[in-house]
Amino acid sequence: MVKLNRITLQGFKSFRNKTTLVIGDGITSIAGSNGSGKSNLLDAFSFVLGKNSAKALRADKMEDLIFKSNNGESESAKVELEIDNSDREIKLDENVIKIERKINKQGQSTYRLNEKIETRQYILDLLREARISPDWINIVAQGDITKVLEMNPIERRQIIDELAGLAEFDEKKKKSEIELKKVDEILKEQSLLLKEREKLFQNISVEKRKVETYNELNSKIKKIRFSILKKNLDECLSKKERIGEKAREYEEKIKGIDKEIQDMDRTIEELENKLREYTKNIFRGSEEVKVIEEQEKVKSEIMKLENKINLNNREKERLEKYLEQISEINKPKAIKFLLGKEDILGTVEQILDCDPKYKQAIDVALGNTKNDIIIKSFDKIPTYIKYLKENKIGRAKFLPLDKIKGNVIQTPEGKGVIGNAINLVSFDEKFRNVVEYALGNTIIIDELENSKPFVNKYRIATLEGSLIEKSGAVLGGYKEQLFDENKIKKEIGHLTEENKNLEKELEKLNEELKKISKKREETSSKYAGIGKEAEKIEEEIRKIQEKRRKIYERKLRLQSELSDEKIKLARVEVEIKNYQDELSETELFDEVEEGSIPELKEKLRSYTHEINKLGPLNWKSVEDFEKYRSEYEDLKEKVEKIIEEKYAILKVITEIENRRKEKFMDLFEVVNKEFGDIYSKFTGGEGYIVLEEPGNIYSGLLIKARPKGKRLLGIDSLSGGEKTITAIGFLLAIQRCRPSCFVLLDEIDAALDSENTKKIIEVIKEFSKEQQYIIITHNDVTISKSDQVYGVVSENGISSIVGIKINQK
Repeated sequence: MVKLNRITLQGFKSFRNKTTLVIGDGITSIAGSNGSGKSNLLDAFSFVLGKNSAKALRADKMEDLIFKSNNGESESAKVELEIDNSDREIKLDENVIKIERKINKQGQSTYRLNEKIETRQYILDLLREARISPDWINIVAQGDITKVLEMNPIERRQIIDELAGLAEFDEKKKKSEIELKKVDEILKEQSLLLKEREKLFQNISVEKRKVETYNELNSKIKKIRFSILKKNLDECLSKKERIGEKAREYEEKIKGIDKEIQDMDRTIEELENKLREYTKNIFRGSEEVKVIEEQEKVKSEIMKLENKINLNNREKERLEKYLEQISEINKPKAIKFLLGKEDILGTVEQILDCDPKYKQAIDVALGNTKNDIIIKSFDKIPTYIKYLKENKIGRAKFLPLDKIKGNVIQTPEGKGVIGNAINLVSFDEKFRNVVEYALGNTIIIDELENSKPFVNKYRIATLEGSLIEKSGAVLGGYKEQLFDENKIKKEIGHLTEENKNLEKELEKLNEELKKISKKREETSSKYAGIGKEAEKIEEEIRKIQEKRRKIYERKLRLQSELSDEKIKLARVEVEIKNYQDELSETELFDEVEEGSIPELKEKLRSYTHEINKLGPLNWKSVEDFEKYRSEYEDLKEKVEKIIEEKYAILKVITEIENRRKEKFMDLFEVVNKEFGDIYSKFTGGEGYIVLEEPGNIYSGLLIKARPKGKRLLGIDSLSGGEKTITAIGFLLAIQRCRPSCFVLLDEIDAALDSENTKKIIEVIKEFSKEQQYIIITHNDVTISKSDQVYGVVSENGISSIVGIKINQK
C-alpha cells in the first residue's frame, strides 16, 4: 500500500510561509489552540487532492484560499503532497510521486505531477486506483460525525452504494433502459403502422368517403363564412343608414334652434332699441340722456360679449371632446393601452407641433412612425412586449430615448425646396434624437413637379401630401378621411384666439362702464323715479336672454349627441371596411345561406367539428391489394424481431439487478460485521445495520445499537455520547471495508469524555498498523497514544508548525 511522506504548504489560508508536515507511520496527531489553523491542514489535503468546492474548503470563493492579512498577502496558494509509491500501487513507474496544486488570485488552478503540468482529471484517475480521493470517507472533517447522525436512512444507504461501486451497475442499467425505451418507441411505432396496414385494404372505401365528406363540408363552410360576412356587411350598412338618419334629425333640430335663437336675437335688439327711444323721450334735452344712452349701450355690449365668450368656451369643450374621441378611434389598440403607463413618454405625433400649412407634409413624412411609442430606456421594452404578447393586445414599435439615433441630412438648394422636415416642427429638446430618427432624412418640397431633380437622392414629402422614397417609390393620391382633424383643430384655435380678443374688449368695456356709472350717479338725483318703465323693458330683455341661454344649452346637448352619432358612424365605417376587405379575400357565392348570423355560426361550429372528427385524411386511398398484403407481411416479421430484442434487453436488466443486489448485500454483510466488531470494542455492546425494508436494497439504512447492559435502540434514540460513538464506529467500519492508505480525522473526539476517547483511540491504534492516521485533536488521551505529535501556533494571523516530531513509543 502507498504511504504519505509529507505535505508542504505555502500561501495557503493561514500558512503564509513555506511549511512542511512530515507524516510517519501509525498515528500523527496535530494539536493547537482554537483558531491556530489546525483544520486548515485538513483543507490543504482536500485541496491538493483536487477538491473543487470552495464551500467544502470553508471559503466563499477559491481565491479566498490565498493567504491575506492586514500585514500583506500572498500572490498564490500552493500545496504539495509527497507519496511513497515503492509498491507501484499507483500505476506510475516512480518510487516517489509529488502532486502539486497552485491557485492564483483569479481562482485558476494549476496541477503538477512530479513537476510536470497535468490535468486535474488525470491526477484524480491516477490516485483513484490507490483509493485516494478528496471526496472519499477517509477524510472526516469537523461536523461530518454530526452529518452521519443527521442523515436520513436513504442517504446512509447511499454510502454503501458508493462504497460497493454500484454506479457501474446503475450506468449499465441506465444504458439498457435507454435501449429498452428506444426499442419500445420503435415497437410502438411499428405496431401502429402494422395495425394501420392490416386495416388499410378494408378501409379504402371508408377513407375515400372521408375525403368526399371533407370536400362537401369544406364547401359548406366556405359558403357559410361568405354568408356571415355578407350579412354582417348588410347589417352594418343598415346601421350606417339608421345612424345617418338620426344624425340628420339632430342637424334639423339644431337648424330649428338656430332659427329660434335668431328670432330671439331680433326681439332683444328691438327691445333694446325701444329702451333707447323711451329713454330719449323721457330725458330729451336733459343732461342724463346721453349718459343713460351711453350706459345702456355699454351694458348691452358687455352682455353680448359675455354670452359670446361663454358660448365659445362651451363649443371649444365640445370640439375638444369630439377630437379626443375620433383620435381614440384612429389609434391602434396597443397604443391606447400603452399611453399613460410608467416610463412611456407618448407617441411621436404627440411631441411634435408645426404650422398648419406644413401639417399634411409632416403627416405623410411620419407615416406609421407617428404612432411609435417613446420610452425612457431600452431595458423597459421587454416587459411591455411580453405583456402585449401574453394578452394579445397587438404590436407596437418602441423608440428608447437612451438608444435611438437619427441622421439629419443637409438641405439641398433648388426650386420648390422649403427645408428639412425637422426644421419645420417644434419639440422639446430632450426628444431631438427621436425627431431626427423620424424626420431627419426627409426634405419638404412645395409640389410634386419640383421633386424630380432630388429623386433617388433624398426622401421627399410635398405640401399636398405626396411622399417620394429615396428608392424612387411614390405614395400619393386621395386618402379617405372620416374626419378632418385639422379643420377641427383650426376651429378650436380660432375659438381660443377669438376669446382672447373678446376678453380684452370686455375688460375695456367694464372700465368704461365704471366711468359712465359714476357719471350717472352724479346726475341721477335730478331724475329719480322716472326709470321704472325702463326697468320693465330691461327685465323683459333678461327673461328673453335667459330663455335664449336655455335653448342654446339644448343646442349644445344636441350637438354633443350629434357628435356621439358621428363617432358611432365612424366605427361602423371601420367595420364596413373590415368586412369589405375580408370579402375581397373570400370565395364569393351567388346566394347567401338562409338563417340568422347566430344560426349560421352554430352551423359553422358544427361543420368544423365534423371535419375535425374526420381526423387525418388519406388522399391516396385506392391502392392495389397485393401491394398492401406484401407490406403487411414484411412489417409483421419485423415487429416479431423487435419483440425478441425487447425481451433480450429485459433479461439483461434483470441480470444487472441481480448482480447489483448480490454485490450490495455482500458488502452490506461485511460492513455490518465490521461495525459490530468495532462497536463491541468501543462499548462491549452490540451494533447492527439493517435495511428499512428487508431485502429491498433501495430502502433506507438503519443503524441500531445495544450498549452494554441496555436494550437494542435505533441511533436516533441513543444519548448524545452514544450517538457519537456509534457514528464513529460506522465511519470506521466503512473505511475498513475499502481502506485507503491514510485516514484524516478532524476533532472527532471533541464531544467525548476521556474514557470513550481512550476506547476509540485504542481501536484506531490497532488499525494504524495497516493505515496512516492523521488526527487533529485537543484531547490529551489521543495525543498520548500518537506515534508523532505536532503543534500548530498562530502569530499575527500566520500559522506555523512548531516543535519537532516526538515519538511516543
